[in-house]
Amino acid sequence: MPLMAASKASGSFIQGWLASSYTEAQWAKEFGFMRDAGIKKLIIQSTVDESSQQTKPPSYSPTSMLSLYPSKIKDSKYCGNTPNTQISPVESILKHAQASGVSVYLGLNFYQSAWFYSFTSRPFVTDTNWGSLEASRGNAIADELSTLYRAKYPNAFAGWYWPWEIDNSQAMRYPSTVTALAKMMNANFNHLATIGGGLPVIISPFFNPLLSTPGEVTSYWTSLFSQLPNFGAKGIFAPQDGIGAGDVLLTQIPAWFGALASAVATKPGLKFWANCETFQIASTGNSTAPMSRVIQQFKAAGPFVSDIVTFAYSHYDSPLHADPSVQAQWVQYNNS
Repeated sequence: MPLMAASKASGSFIQGWLASSYTEAQWAKEFGFMRDAGIKKLIIQSTVDESSQQTKPPSYSPTSMLSLYPSKIKDSKYCGNTPNTQISPVESILKHAQASGVSVYLGLNFYQSAWFYSFTSRPFVTDTNWGSLEASRGNAIADELSTLYRAKYPNAFAGWYWPWEIDNSQAMRYPSTVTALAKMMNANFNHLATIGGGLPVIISPFFNPLLSTPGEVTSYWTSLFSQLPNFGAKGIFAPQDGIGAGDVLLTQIPAWFGALASAVATKPGLKFWANCETFQIASTGNSTAPMSRVIQQFKAAGPFVSDIVTFAYSHYDSPLHADPSVQAQWVQYNNS
């Protein structure tokens, strides 16, 4: 059953590599574009990106960690060699957000190559210490960010983003995997609940209809939610709609978001958002999706959710990256 109707997007993700490339002048323009397009929330996907020259197991330990702020975490490297040298990317975002009335959600750490190395051999399951180490690093990042920026930008520092993307593959749905995943998530969520005033935490999983049935997804998330005591009133569940990636058809959205809504209903206080993908896949890489399709995405997911964010206005629709006509369509739709 639909929970609440949302008809327009109010937020966007931004990845670290893009955030670290902007100058102050570009940020000033970007926040103006966001205002006109109705974007009032900005989610930084991760503030520390981990990588390694090791491309396969058994080693999942990162050899490089690039941070968007001056971190003191061991082996981290601050991206201070970008054009944005006088102020860190994180602080620049928070400064402009504070002045513009935009809410910022700060992502923790993400180690993409390890997390997505194999859909059948997850590092947090095969190595019982891996999830604990990554969660511990995430908590240290949250402590630093909270200390550096929470009091300085109280109106902009709105919450957290947990970057590890959960899917509906069979291996992810094994009871042993759910237990291991809940352990890693709780290590972060329990800590985040104790700092910075207990700010909300967003997660943004994805699903592929070829990997399970909607009913199996309802059962899976119901089980996982039941093991996350601090992901209720302070939690925001914002699944990707999969349209841009080509995994999901518009006609499939009602069944799948309806199934996810059923799981959300079992967790008192949990907010249900949609993360609509505003890109399309082309032979030359991802590109801006037609606004007509994006509006259809909003209409398909909207009846089930209380808010819509995008992946990502900041990358595919902002005039800093897309034709100005795209912005004009966003503004027109926002004002309609």
